[in-house]
Amino acid sequence: MAFFSRPSAGVTRRVVLLVHLWTGLVVSSYALLIGLSGAALTFRAELQDRAYPEFFTGPPAGGVLADVTVVVEQLRQRYPGYRFSGVDYPTARRHSFLAYVAKDGEDLRTVFSDSVTGRVLGELPRDGWIQRLQDLHFNLLMGSTGYVVSGIGAMCLVLLVVTGPVLWWPGVSRWTEALSVHAGRGWRRVIRECHWVTGVWTAGLLLLWAITGVYFCFPGQFREAVNVVLPLTTTRPPVSAGSPLGEDVPFNVLVSRAQALVPGAQIARLSLPATDTGSVGVVLARREHGDFDTSDQVTAYFDRHTGEALALDDQRSRSVGDDVIRWLGVLHVGSFGGTPIRLLWMVTGLAFPLLAVTGVVTWWTGRSGHTRRDNP
Repeated sequence: MAFFSRPSAGVTRRVVLLVHLWTGLVVSSYALLIGLSGAALTFRAELQDRAYPEFFTGPPAGGVLADVTVVVEQLRQRYPGYRFSGVDYPTARRHSFLAYVAKDGEDLRTVFSDSVTGRVLGELPRDGWIQRLQDLHFNLLMGSTGYVVSGIGAMCLVLLVVTGPVLWWPGVSRWTEALSVHAGRGWRRVIRECHWVTGVWTAGLLLLWAITGVYFCFPGQFREAVNVVLPLTTTRPPVSAGSPLGEDVPFNVLVSRAQALVPGAQIARLSLPATDTGSVGVVLARREHGDFDTSDQVTAYFDRHTGEALALDDQRSRSVGDDVIRWLGVLHVGSFGGTPIRLLWMVTGLAFPLLAVTGVVTWWTGRSGHTRRDNP
């Protein structure tokens, strides 16, 4: 229990200090980039609204949506040889249909179609500044290799956030005093206190972002780890058993049947089969499509050849482990609680670059003999 009363003593703390110090120096640039880009992307929806009003501004025009069969046909005519897994329906902030089309697994394009006519409106520029900012945050502009590098960086951030409070702890008699920065003690001391205080006050959110960052970079391994503790639900789309001869059932017919199965729900997405034996999925939202909450979604699967309803996958029947995985994305981007939460996320996200800068300065001044590396 000596740590609680005399935290500066002990070999263990000195080891923790070395781990925190050198890990922080190695990932300081990563923390700076991730923090600044993440803070900006907190309001990505608003940035996209301003940059691409032809795709994102306003509710669906005309009131009556285009026949999704027409939307798919228009996409196939415009992009022969491309494959796409489905079409997302318009939302309150995006007045167009959305599809991701790809060729040879590399040429990925984000395509928008008119909500009333089904006509292809255009593509989201792949070299726009918002897209580059996203790539910087997701993979450090390094493609698939960047995800690995970013995942390792996120794991290092987890280590930093865990060891930081251990080094900050000043003892039971001084911990309240160490929760604030004291001006008038010299700029080097102020910077050092700013580093510790910022880390302690933001540790909870920083740890959340670091853990969810690991998940986004290594989703398969992360899901396996969660499954050991909280089993995940494994679902596979059913197979179309009907004869592949002849024409498939029109997509609009399947959408109407899905609406009949879940009365009052909004159509969220049409999922297309990848093979002749695959089934067509119609995703419905019981409350609101496009609100970033997928807990109210239901997917109705249909035989593509006969139109027979094959299965109904309701998110409400998912396991606790499934809920944990779903909330990882929601918590990371702050897509709950409205604008106040996103403002909090944006401001707190700036703690990463602030900690990176103050940490390097603290190390440099200590290395130069200007200050001691002990508790505030």
